[in-house]
Amino acid sequence: HRRRDNFLTKKIQILFYLLEVRSSYYGSFINREARFPAALWTLARTAAGTIFKFVKGKYLIWKYELV
Repeated sequence: HRRRDNFLTKKIQILFYLLEVRSSYYGSFINREARFPAALWTLARTAAGTIFKFVKGKYLIWKYELV
């Protein structure tokens, strides 16, 4: 039995309401044609950025002896 007044459920419902896709943003969420190479490139670029931020964070923690 799930309660509909759960705090987390309400937060997610508000989030979905705020992120409702409007027609002007449709192209950002839905691809009309297959773009596998572009998707791979975006994934690789995002992963590289994440790895860079992780390494930078580890370096800064080491440099300033934060732990």
